[in-house]
Amino acid sequence: MKHIEIAIVKQIFSAMNNPVVDEGHNASLNSNTLYYFNNPDGTIRWVWPANAKQPAFLKFYSATSLKAVLVVFTIRLLFAFRLQGLFVSGKIILWFNKNANAAFKSTMGTNWAMFTGTAGVNRTGLIYSEQKDSFYKIAIGSNAVIQIVKEYSALQNLDKYELNSIEKYGKKLHSKNVLEIGNIGKGGKRVAMLGAKHWDVLADLARTENKIVPVNHLPQWSDSIRIIQLLKFTTDARIPKGMVRNMEKLFMSVTDTTEVATSLAHNDFTPWNIYIKKGKTAVIDWELSTGSLPCLTDVFHFNYQQGVLVEGLQLQAIKNRIKQALENPVAKQLIWENKIDVELNHKLYLLFTASYYLHVYSLQDSWPVQVHKSIALWNNAISDVLASNEATKLRPVLVNNVFDFFQPKNYAALKWLVEKPERLTEESDIDLCIERNDLTVFRNYINQNPLVAKVVERKQSFMSNFAIMLKDNSFLSVDLIWKFKRKDLVMTDAAELLASAKVNRFGVKIPDVLADFNYTWLFYILNSASLPEKYSAYFNGLSSTDKDRLNKELYWKNILGTNRVAELFEYNIVNHKAVVSTLKNNKANKGINRLANIAAYCFDKLRELRFNKGFIITFSGVDGAGKSTIIAHVKNNLEKKYRRKVVVLRHRPSVLPMLSAWKMGREAAEQKAATTLPRKGNNSSKLSSLLRFGYYYTDYLLGQFVVQAKYVYRGYIVVYDRYYFDFINDAKRSNITLPTGFTKAGYSFLLKPEFNFFLYADAQVILNRKKELDSITIKVLTAKYLGLFDDLKRQSLSAKYVAIENETVGATLSTITNHVKTAIL
Repeated sequence: MKHIEIAIVKQIFSAMNNPVVDEGHNASLNSNTLYYFNNPDGTIRWVWPANAKQPAFLKFYSATSLKAVLVVFTIRLLFAFRLQGLFVSGKIILWFNKNANAAFKSTMGTNWAMFTGTAGVNRTGLIYSEQKDSFYKIAIGSNAVIQIVKEYSALQNLDKYELNSIEKYGKKLHSKNVLEIGNIGKGGKRVAMLGAKHWDVLADLARTENKIVPVNHLPQWSDSIRIIQLLKFTTDARIPKGMVRNMEKLFMSVTDTTEVATSLAHNDFTPWNIYIKKGKTAVIDWELSTGSLPCLTDVFHFNYQQGVLVEGLQLQAIKNRIKQALENPVAKQLIWENKIDVELNHKLYLLFTASYYLHVYSLQDSWPVQVHKSIALWNNAISDVLASNEATKLRPVLVNNVFDFFQPKNYAALKWLVEKPERLTEESDIDLCIERNDLTVFRNYINQNPLVAKVVERKQSFMSNFAIMLKDNSFLSVDLIWKFKRKDLVMTDAAELLASAKVNRFGVKIPDVLADFNYTWLFYILNSASLPEKYSAYFNGLSSTDKDRLNKELYWKNILGTNRVAELFEYNIVNHKAVVSTLKNNKANKGINRLANIAAYCFDKLRELRFNKGFIITFSGVDGAGKSTIIAHVKNNLEKKYRRKVVVLRHRPSVLPMLSAWKMGREAAEQKAATTLPRKGNNSSKLSSLLRFGYYYTDYLLGQFVVQAKYVYRGYIVVYDRYYFDFINDAKRSNITLPTGFTKAGYSFLLKPEFNFFLYADAQVILNRKKELDSITIKVLTAKYLGLFDDLKRQSLSAKYVAIENETVGATLSTITNHVKTAIL
C-alpha cells in the first residue's frame, strides 16, 4: 500500500515540473526529507517538508466540530514547540533534479503542503503554497483530467452570472492536469450547519438558470436509468445488488412526466467546500456543477455528506437536520416560488447521487471506509423513502437490505431456493451461516433500519433469531447461525460450508451443492422429518452435473448404503439412528466437547422460557358477523406470517365436557351442538340456569389455569371463538336465564385475556350472510356488546377491548394486527 501512495506523491511532483529521480549522490541532485500523515486506512494523506515551520496542511482540514478544533489546536501547539515529529506517521526521502527542485522551491517557498487526494478514478492531488497563497489541483489519471477541465470551465461560466453572495476568484489552467486557484478561503471558516450565508448562496443558485421541466428531460434521469441497468448485471461483487433493485423500485414510484423546478447547482455543496466570511461567501470545487438539477439538491447533499462522513450520524438525525434546514425563511420562499415538491426533490437527489457515485466507485480498485459509509446511508435512505409510499411492500425491501448488509461479509444462505432475494415468500425465513463476530454489527444495523418497527432477538449458544416487525405490519424472521447443531449434536462444520459459498447472479452467496444438501438433509432428518417437497423438487431439478456430484461424493450416501441421494428424501428411523450414531463418534461430539454441547443445550432450553410468551385473543359477535372467517385468517397469519403456534378454543376452556356429553357421549354432543341453531333452548328455570351456569363457570375458573400452563406458558397464542362475554350479553345462547349483573360479576374473578375483539356489522348485512337471528335481536345484541366493551375498556388498565365494524376482511385484519403486533414478538 505504501509504495502505491509514494508513487502518487511522485506523480504529483512530476505534474508540477519537479519529477522525482532515482536515489543517488550525484552533484546534480537534491535530497528532500518529507513528513507524511496517514488516513485511517494507512494510506498517505498529507505530505510537507520536514523543516516546515507551520502546518500548512491544515488548509486541507475541515475543522467543523469541537473534536476537529481540538485537533487543529494540538497540531499548532506541536509545531510551535518544534515537536511535529510526535504527530507524523512517517518520513520519506526523495531525490530531485537540482534545477527543477530550485524552481519548485522558488514558487512554493519553504512552507507548502500536499494532499494526495481521495482514492478513486477522479482522484485529484492538491498542493498549497503559503508563499503564493494559492492551491494547485493536480489530476491523477485521465478521469481526473476531465474534472480539472470541467472545474475551469465552470469557474469561467460563473463569471457570466451576477451572483451577489458568491466570491469569484482567480484561476489559471497551467496544463490540462494542473489548475491554480487563489486561496479565497483566507479569513473564512467552515461551518457544519446551514446558516444565513449558506442560504444566500443557495438562493442565488436557485434563481440562476431556473426552469421547470419534466423529470424525464433531465440528463441525470436517463443517466441514472442507464447506470442502474448496468449495475443490475455487474459482476462486481462489491456493488450491493439489493440496493440497486430498491433504486429501481424508487424510480418506478416517480411518474417520469412529473415537472420539477431546476437551477444551477454546485452539486458538491459541503461544509469543507464553503468558507463563511464577512462579505461574500467563498465556494470551491465546482467541477460537478450543472444547471439542470432540482433546486434542493445542494441542501440535501450538504446535510447527508456532513452527517455521514464527518459526524457519523444515523439517517433519522440527518432527516431531522434537513427538516430543520427547510424551516429557514429563505428555504420556504424558494419552495413557494418554484412550487417545489420536497419529497420529489429528495427522491431525485437519492437516485441521481447514489447511481452516479455507485458507478464511480465501481471503477475504483479499492474502497476507503468513507465509501462504505456513504453507500450504507444511501441504501437506508432509499429504503426509508420507499417505506413512505403506501403501495410499497416493505418486506422485499428489507430482504434486499439484509443481503446488502452481509454482501461484503463471509456468509452463506442456507436452504435457499428463490435466487432473487425479494422473491422470498411470506412463509419463508432467511437462514444465514455467518461468522459470529458479525452478529453484533447486524444487531445494531437491524435495530436502526428505517423500515423496522420492532425487533426481538432470541439468543442461543449456536445462533440468534431476529423476529422483525416492519412498519407496514409485515414480518421477517432472520436466523444467523455460526455453529450447526441439533439439540446437543454438532451436525456439520460451518467453516467448511462458508468456504464453499459462491455468489449467484443476484448477489446472494450460496453454499456448494454438496454442503447445501448435507446441511438441509441433516436439518430435517435430525428433526425426524422427511425433506419437504420444495427441497426435494429443488434437488431433483439440479443439473445432471450437480446430481452426479451428489451421488458420487455425498458422505452419508456410503454410510447409509444407497446409490442415489434421492432415496434419502423420505425419513426413516433406521437412517435417523445411523446418522445420530455417526455424529456421536465425531470429534465435535465426543469427550469434553460432548459435555460442553450438553451444557449449552440445557442452557438454551432454560433461555427459551424467557421468550415463550403466549397470550390470549377472544372474538365475540352475533352469528353472521364474520367471526369464523376472521379467526381463520388470524390463525393463518399468526402461524404462517409471524411463525407463532396457535390453538383455537371454542367458547370456553373445555376442561369439563359439554353437559349433554354426560348423557350422549362427547362426539354425539359435539355433533348435536354443531347442527343445532343457537338460542333455541327453552329453559326458563332459574335453578336449572344457575346449575348450568355454575358448571360452565367452574370450567372457566379451573380451565383458565390449565390453558395458561398448557398453552400460554409454552408460547402458544390462544384464540377463543366466542368467550365468557356470551354469558353476560347472550346467556340464552347457552340455554341460561340469569340476571346480567350476576353473570357480569363472575368475570371479575377470571384472568383477563390480553386482546378482546367484538365484530359487528349492519343488521341487513348479517341477514344476508346468515338468517339465524332476526333484525331486532341482532341490533339488541350488538348494542349490548358495544356497551359492555365500553365499560370494560374504561375499567381495564392492560387488557384491550376493541369493537370493529367488520365491513371488509382486509381492513378488519389490519386493525387486529395493529393492536396485537406489540405482543406477537
